[in-house]
Amino acid sequence: MRVASALLSAGKTAQAIRTFDACLERASVNDLDLRIEATKAKIEGGQAEKAIALLRDVRKQKDAYRVQDVALLSARTLVNAGQDNAAASAV
Repeated sequence: MRVASALLSAGKTAQAIRTFDACLERASVNDLDLRIEATKAKIEGGQAEKAIALLRDVRKQKDAYRVQDVALLSARTLVNAGQDNAAASAV
């Protein structure tokens, strides 16, 4: 996950997404931090639907987990997907 985060920070979004996806394949479904970090890469990479799916997984696993982060990422994802009205209610 650290490599993927470093790639994202370096602006190598496509590589970061591939690396996060590989991590997600091997990780426990309970690794919510990984899902949140992967969401950030998918937002940057224009993969709003995949980002929304990851955030839904986080909420299903533990609704009260990093509530502010999940709400802000949800809003950001929805704005990127052109769903401004839904984004306003996400926060």
